[in-house]
Amino acid sequence: MKKVLFLLALVMASCALQTKHRGYVFPENLEERVANIKTTTQLQDEIGDPQTRTMYGDEVWVYYSADENLHGPFPTTYDNKKVLLVWVNGKKVLKTKILDDKDL
Repeated sequence: MKKVLFLLALVMASCALQTKHRGYVFPENLEERVANIKTTTQLQDEIGDPQTRTMYGDEVWVYYSADENLHGPFPTTYDNKKVLLVWVNGKKVLKTKILDDKDL
């Protein structure tokens, strides 16, 4: 009986739910905050440095955020995904676009 209880406890422990945040923690009012940004200095002060920048074509700064959900032995899922794309020309911010779960 002790072995069965031990196995049951082990199985239950492996099914624990855990969520880890990956990438940036964006503010709740991201659209409002980004709308007023005109320079890369303001952008870096407000959001931080980008995770990546494009190498070819238009210079675009990319910021990414997601929640990684661990479900024990089951596949990992991701939700609350958000991507901020910022088109930059020198020190000027030309355009911004925010993509959410539904857009991705």
